[in-house]
Amino acid sequence: MKYLPLIFLLSLCCWGCSRKTTEFSGTIYNSDGNVPLAGAKVSLNLYADKKGGGSTLSASDEVLTDTDGKYLVSISESDSYTGVILVKKDSFLSSPIFRVSPGDCAEQDFTLHPFDAYLSVTFENVSDVAQDFYYRYGQGPYGDDWECYNGCGPFTTQPHQQQTHLIRVPGGDNISVVWDTKRMAAGQVTNLNVIACPRHDTTSVIIQF
Repeated sequence: MKYLPLIFLLSLCCWGCSRKTTEFSGTIYNSDGNVPLAGAKVSLNLYADKKGGGSTLSASDEVLTDTDGKYLVSISESDSYTGVILVKKDSFLSSPIFRVSPGDCAEQDFTLHPFDAYLSVTFENVSDVAQDFYYRYGQGPYGDDWECYNGCGPFTTQPHQQQTHLIRVPGGDNISVVWDTKRMAAGQVTNLNVIACPRHDTTSVIIQF
């Protein structure tokens, strides 16, 4: 009988997050100061097979972080085969997609980066003919955070003229700008410029083509 308390405790651990429950908790941080971030939206989405092929949203749970940046999302169902966690807040870069498996139960913290800097990109046509250009930008060549994934544009620039685009970006990191004079395929990296963008400042760069 002296082993009953231990057996009971182990039973509680096993039932704390059953195979049919997907549950995550943790803290969302602001990368500027690494402080807890209140009011961030945390979504847990699970997907099931769709009749005829593909997938469909089968269950979801969504909460806002409290004043301490804490969250808890939980789904009790068993028909899904995959899932994701998304974290968003206005004026912050959304977190990369975090993939989960139904039945996962864990603590998971996330850090969001505020849009607290600007990148001024000047495209200069140094040729003798009018040219179009396209560009896209993000924090990595193949990141989920890219804006204009297939390329913003076309923007027509006359010979020996310039166009300046002011982009709001998360500071304190490198921002990649991919550009070309023709439309780019999704994920294609042609001409790449990587620019360090400090927080609370505007960084300027000139790209000639």
